[in-house]
Amino acid sequence: MTLRDRFVYTMSALLLALAVAAPAGAQQAVQQPTPAPYDTQWWFTPGAVSRHFERQSEFNQTHPQFGFEYFWRPNTALIFGTYKNSNYLWSRYVGVNWTPLELGPIRLGATAQITNNYIAARDRKPFPFAAPMASFEYRRFGLNLYAVPTIRDVTGAVALQVKLRFD
Repeated sequence: MTLRDRFVYTMSALLLALAVAAPAGAQQAVQQPTPAPYDTQWWFTPGAVSRHFERQSEFNQTHPQFGFEYFWRPNTALIFGTYKNSNYLWSRYVGVNWTPLELGPIRLGATAQITNNYIAARDRKPFPFAAPMASFEYRRFGLNLYAVPTIRDVTGAVALQVKLRFD
């Protein structure tokens, strides 16, 4: 088993454990007093860099982007925008980032998205995908780390996305 496979399996097991633990946490939250209202947050995502698992191909490794994250809860964000993908084509996306596990300033969770314009995925038509992710935020600066698994003909990658908060 390669290091990449171990990473994907570990992240998948973590997400499964979070899914199993979520109902228990939700029941406990009902018994606690109502928290103060959450101030929503907007983040701008200007770009990302990636490292593809298949090193022989000439994939784009820098991804200019015009995207947004809208947090309506502390650990849940609606994401949408456009970016130059690994095939040097412009993709549009919409989805949700969910990061329920906090380890100090780092939050762990998953992303679920619908994106388009990948040559090896459904002939450039929209398709859904999910991947484990980690997020780090400090004041108005943040980073998202995505681990996109290889699925069929689509080569996986690790991507690091920059984000800037605005209100």
